[in-house]
Amino acid sequence: MKKIVLASQSPRRAEILKKAGYYFVSFPVFISEIPNENLSLDEQIIDIAKRKALACLDQCPDKNPGNIILASDTMVCLENSAIGKPESEQDAFNTLKKLSGKMHEVKTAIILLDQSTKDITFHIETSQVFFKNLDDQDIWDYIKTGEPMDKAGSYAIQGLGGKFVEKFVGDYNNVVGLPLSALEKTFSAKNWQFEKSALSQIKAKLNSDQHLLAVSKLQPLEKIRELVSQGQKAFGENYIQEALEKVEALKDLNLEWHLIGPIQKNKVKYLKNNFAYLHAIDSLELAELVSKKASEIGYVQKVFIQVNLSNEATKAGFDESSVLAAWDKLTQLTHVKIVGLMTMPPLQNEALDNQVHFKKLKTLANRLQVKELSMGTSHDYEVALQEGATWIRIGTVLFGERQKVK
Repeated sequence: MKKIVLASQSPRRAEILKKAGYYFVSFPVFISEIPNENLSLDEQIIDIAKRKALACLDQCPDKNPGNIILASDTMVCLENSAIGKPESEQDAFNTLKKLSGKMHEVKTAIILLDQSTKDITFHIETSQVFFKNLDDQDIWDYIKTGEPMDKAGSYAIQGLGGKFVEKFVGDYNNVVGLPLSALEKTFSAKNWQFEKSALSQIKAKLNSDQHLLAVSKLQPLEKIRELVSQGQKAFGENYIQEALEKVEALKDLNLEWHLIGPIQKNKVKYLKNNFAYLHAIDSLELAELVSKKASEIGYVQKVFIQVNLSNEATKAGFDESSVLAAWDKLTQLTHVKIVGLMTMPPLQNEALDNQVHFKKLKTLANRLQVKELSMGTSHDYEVALQEGATWIRIGTVLFGERQKVK
């Protein structure tokens, strides 16, 4: 396994790598980024990125031969002229005024330096960005936010500056500062293997209709924030009180919360509109109560109906015959929207032993004409995905072992 050493102080490049699931170390280097005007624009950004890579090779204390040094430089170009970072607010205004109503190019050079062989590989990615016609007041309002003052071209497409962009052609990440697609193609061509996070490995197995729910029950806030930094947005909790505390503590992150554990009827009043989905509606009586409380606040609660297909006495849920008998009444509830079915096969089973339960749930969902299937956990999610799961509930693989309840 190789390891990436990112020769950059850019938080945007670090964020792109992190969200892609790569483990890496950052070693910012400080060199003159004044371009050599005797070179073409492409040659200028290659030259700057190469100087960063070589400075990192010289200065970085980690001399592991498995290191791949990644250096990059981005340039905004209008009519074959480079536009750097603004030196003042007036300079930022002048730049944005020039870009108004026009197409400009964003060029990023990546340099990959193999620390063991000293071989250098480079690539230049070019994207086209089309700006709307900008109003002077809108430009000044944007400048007053401070966002454009350290950005090439005086804007950030991933930030407030995105409102100025009519469209773009090419790799969005390239406009942000690191062409991830081209980078990974180079990794593949070189046959380089990098260790990646569990989150990215699981997400790579999902199709466009399948979603990962990170089960954060009994996990500390810092672990949740770490997964959020890698791009995870949907989290599942088992206990209402703990869940509500986390909803409040992490409200700045705009997360999607699911309640996946059993719901005591005397606690339904606490649900309110805090949860996008409830995964464990295990009786008609509970569904009716949830609908009643949701109606009081004008909320339509999305739910999964829990089906106990293994007929375990220790598990709640409808059995197959009772869910069919109650279905008409369930679907007539005005403030509950049934999106699908949920099941939890025996935990002690081997993964393949649960395949029969997943197949049954899929067949039942087709019969009831619902599309979503919440099934599969850390030990059997791959089988669940094969059988049509649209939500897999993963805890231990992502977070490690849970804290013990005292």
